[in-house]
Amino acid sequence: WSSFQDEWFATFWVYFGPIARENASSSVTPLVSQARGVVLDIGPGAGHWVHLFDRSKVSKVYGVEPNRGHHAALRQRVRDAGLQDVYEVIGSGVENLEDFGIAKGSVDTVVTVQCLCSVPRPGTIIQDLYSYLAPGGQWLVFEHVRARRGNLVAWYQAKIDYIWPRFFGGCSITRPTDEMLLQAGKWKSVSLKNVAGETDYDVIPHITGILVKGGR
Repeated sequence: WSSFQDEWFATFWVYFGPIARENASSSVTPLVSQARGVVLDIGPGAGHWVHLFDRSKVSKVYGVEPNRGHHAALRQRVRDAGLQDVYEVIGSGVENLEDFGIAKGSVDTVVTVQCLCSVPRPGTIIQDLYSYLAPGGQWLVFEHVRARRGNLVAWYQAKIDYIWPRFFGGCSITRPTDEMLLQAGKWKSVSLKNVAGETDYDVIPHITGILVKGGR
């Protein structure tokens, strides 16, 4: 069943991904273009955002994508973007990154775009990713989060979330991802905001911004 879900979602995302990209582009484009140095691109899926990496700013990008159903499309988009010499696809989860020679405290940029909703044990994964950031490293985030207020909206969101993960790659729409990010460790600076045009009464509200790790 899990293999079927992965394959179905990978196929579905080939068609739905461009629509999601268009809706999020105004927020994601200026965000991802700020990636620099050694980058962890978490959950890149079919690679709809890889063209945003600035080749003059990044030295190495690890595309951490455990769903191998996405890999063919991801590698093609990496080639289309001219990043094949710096972008390495890793078919594993965050918990195994050290097995690929990525040392904790060595990463300059973590990028998460609508992926923390579907990772297992999100609190643990977020803390792990924080540990890979070097002091002064930045976390670029665009994620949907749990509805903040409005009993009817929160109730409706919770009801949808019973079905949603089964058909959308394990994605949960009720995670307080923003709170988990803030609690991951000591941040030098935090700049998170609601996406323009959205309100606290949106069923799937998003946050976007940059967190910079303290210590440098």
